[in-house]
Amino acid sequence: MQIKSILCYGVMLLFPFLLLSAPQDATKAGIEMVQTPALDAIPSSALVVVQVKGIEGTLASLNEFVKNAVPDAMPLNENFIVNGFLEFLRGRKLTGLAPNGPHFFAAMEFPQPNKAANPNKVLAAIKVTNYTAFREGVLKDSEIKSIKLEKNAEVVTMENGSTLFFIPRKDQVLVTPDRDIANLIAKRPTPITTKISRIQANRLQAPDLGIFVNLEAIQKDYPQSLTETKKEIETSLKDLESILGTKKLLGSDLISQTIALTFKGIEDSKGMVFSIDFRPTGIVFHGETEFKANTQTAAFFKGSKPDAMKEMQRLPAGKTLYMAQQTQSPVMKSLASYFMGLTPEENQKALGKDFDMFLQLANNRYDALSFPPEGLQIIQSANPEGTKLRFINLLEKLGRGEKFQSAVLKQAPTIKKGAESLAGQTFDLVSFEWDLEKMTNLMVRETKGIQFWSKFQKLMIKKMMGGSMNLWVTTTKTEVILVTGEDWNKTKRIFEDFNKNANKLDQISHYPICRKDLPQESSLIILLDPLYYLKIIVTVLQEVEGGPLALDLTGYNPTFMGFSAVFEEDRAAVDSVISAASVQEIYFRLIKRVLGK
Repeated sequence: MQIKSILCYGVMLLFPFLLLSAPQDATKAGIEMVQTPALDAIPSSALVVVQVKGIEGTLASLNEFVKNAVPDAMPLNENFIVNGFLEFLRGRKLTGLAPNGPHFFAAMEFPQPNKAANPNKVLAAIKVTNYTAFREGVLKDSEIKSIKLEKNAEVVTMENGSTLFFIPRKDQVLVTPDRDIANLIAKRPTPITTKISRIQANRLQAPDLGIFVNLEAIQKDYPQSLTETKKEIETSLKDLESILGTKKLLGSDLISQTIALTFKGIEDSKGMVFSIDFRPTGIVFHGETEFKANTQTAAFFKGSKPDAMKEMQRLPAGKTLYMAQQTQSPVMKSLASYFMGLTPEENQKALGKDFDMFLQLANNRYDALSFPPEGLQIIQSANPEGTKLRFINLLEKLGRGEKFQSAVLKQAPTIKKGAESLAGQTFDLVSFEWDLEKMTNLMVRETKGIQFWSKFQKLMIKKMMGGSMNLWVTTTKTEVILVTGEDWNKTKRIFEDFNKNANKLDQISHYPICRKDLPQESSLIILLDPLYYLKIIVTVLQEVEGGPLALDLTGYNPTFMGFSAVFEEDRAAVDSVISAASVQEIYFRLIKRVLGK
């Protein structure tokens, strides 16, 4: 099954809604009214279910976000959108709809290779407050006159000659252009709620837009579909590498492993839910999957349990990137080398048992980082001294040409134990020198020397990594503290503030707002201050191209975009947040200047 066919089928899901019409009053017609939960109306054989909130409710939520993100923008007008849609429907009226839905659209079949797609294999379940008003609004006179009753369905011949089947229920009407689906509905089939957990059902229905993918049904009916889709993605990556002139796209080893693990996870999954929710504080994107019992993926996730990550709030304020991760989580353990900026080959060949021992001793890890590298890292451990020892041993094994923090080393790190002391604590110093020439030459070669892109990459590497990095390492009774700074004076200030609980992340007003829009307990949390990062990009663009463009952060109160991953024994989920505060700052400080407003 081709990806483009699936995308086209998404449009087909809306087909019944675009043609909706309804006949006479259901009660008078003698059709039985069934009171059933909204989602129960969809059969368990549905492959994909899309939930859409009503126009009024969704627009109200979106307008709240727009008002906070772009205060001087005009609010989205419900009547304008509805009227535009009605014009598309050629005079039909949308009356009697439940303002907050939910409305469901289900794909009962997928397109087959070398076979024309059948747009009739869909079902809509529309939530209504007044079935009569809804029917009279969307139906034309000629269509009303064409109504015939068959079993528990009303059959309407549409103006264009097509046929629609309407099955009225309590506060809901089911619509399909397919007779077989109409007959199936009349038999009261097993509902989709038997295939979706309560957690996923809520995730599907609560947001403004939700999508449920019935993986068990797809794997049963279309066993080759996942294999074909995986091949298409891999082919697309190869094509993109060819266009960009790169041998490895964004570190293909990681991408290849991610693709393999993702499709194995899909194969072992029961169902997936994706959703978008408009909130006053931001737009939240969510995706999750539930695993079948006794599968390889379920075994891999065994023992996974998310954490509140409360220590994240202790990190220093004013940094570009924040991260909290459960080092002991099976998934995070498998990705540990990437988060340290090491390749798996370096992990296995050069670091060996020291890396494994470090992972065994380390618990939750918290990072705050600016660019060029400056910040603080906390590694919680029941044996901080042992953890520090293993960490130093790891660094001692790194040599010229190897990677740390994703940067190429010009020479082996210099390690000076007991280099400094402060407040009764001793700090070891690890100094790194980056091989910027090798890093930039590699990037230029892989992009075939496109002039602008080459200059941009070179400058970005220098701005992000600097020429070197100094890392001071100390311990407390429960933690290993790593402080990165240009020199000891800067490092000392960062550590002193940390010791005094001064200038902390939770003292920034937008931190708790963004954090609240992410799950309370997670396995991985990443917060990015987009303005600080854009500042670097804009500065580099100025140096490459020149011009008056600049990003002034005077009086700026840090804001965040957020990402989280939650790993449990029977499920995995990801969330991301585009915060209204960040959008507002980008709009006023950059976009309006670019537009000359």
